[in-house]
Amino acid sequence: MNKRSVVALRNCLKDLLVALVCTLSGCLWSVIGIQCLQATHFPNFRVMDFVLYAWFSIIGYAWTGLVMYSLGVYSAAWLMRQFYPRRKPGFGPSFLVLSGGFGLILGCLLQWTWQKPTTYLVWHICSWGIVGSSLAIWATCQSKNFMIGRRQLRLRIDVPLLLMLSVFCLTYTGFPGANATPQVREQWGLEHPSGMYGGVSTFKGCKPIVDRVGNIQFVAPTEGPNFYASDYGSNHGEGEVTLEVVGSRGTGIANYKHSGWGVSLSPGSSNVSFTYQGKTENISCHS
Repeated sequence: MNKRSVVALRNCLKDLLVALVCTLSGCLWSVIGIQCLQATHFPNFRVMDFVLYAWFSIIGYAWTGLVMYSLGVYSAAWLMRQFYPRRKPGFGPSFLVLSGGFGLILGCLLQWTWQKPTTYLVWHICSWGIVGSSLAIWATCQSKNFMIGRRQLRLRIDVPLLLMLSVFCLTYTGFPGANATPQVREQWGLEHPSGMYGGVSTFKGCKPIVDRVGNIQFVAPTEGPNFYASDYGSNHGEGEVTLEVVGSRGTGIANYKHSGWGVSLSPGSSNVSFTYQGKTENISCHS
C-alpha cells in the first residue's frame, strides 16, 4: 500500500469517527429534548379537538427530536472541527447538520415504507434513520471545503438560533411559569384556555378543600397536566387540570380529570386528588 493510499485511508477513518461522534451526540440531545417535552406534559395548556391534539403531539415530538438531533450533530462537529488544522480545508458543522437531518429523515421514510404495518416499531424506524444520518454525515465529511471567516461565523450563529427558535415557537403557550405569582397565573388561566379554569369559583363550594386551606384566595394553574381535547361533533371530551389552591391557612395542589360528555372541566362531578402539607388524598367536591 503506497503512501497516498495510507493517507486516504487515514482521512476516511477520521471522517468516520466524526460521523459516529456526531450521530451519538445527536441521539443524546434528541433523547434529552423528548424527555423534556414529556416532563412538561406537551402539548400542555391547550384546548383543541382530538384530531388536532394527536397531530400536534406527533409533529411536536418529531420536530423536537429532529431539532435536538441537529443541535447535537452541530455541537459535536463544531468541537471536533477545532482540532483540525486551520489552514487546511475541513468539514463545515452547518453542512453536517443539513446532511445528517436529511439522512435521518430519508432513512426513517425508507424503513417506514418497507416495513409491514404489523411490525411497525418506532425504535426500528429510528434506527434506520440513524444509520442513514451517519452515512450522510460521513459522505459530507469527504467533501472538504474552505470557509470564509465571516460566512462561517454567520452560519455558526444563525443555524443554532433558528433551530432553537422553531422549538420555542412550537411549544410556546404564553403560560407565565410555575414561579410566577398566583395572581398572575390565575389571571392568565381566566383569559386563555377557555373552559379550563374558573378561578376562585372552582373550589369555593368544595368543603373538604376549604376545611384544609381556609378561605380560598387564589386558584391558579401550575406545572402539571393542563389540557383539554374534545370531539366537537359529539361534544365528548377528555382533559386534566392541575391547580394551585391558595387559602388563608395554607396552599395545596389539586388535580382532577374529565372524561365524558360536555366541555366543562369543573371538579363538581370528579374525584379530586389534593396534596396538602405533603399528604395526597382523594376527595369529592360534589356540589
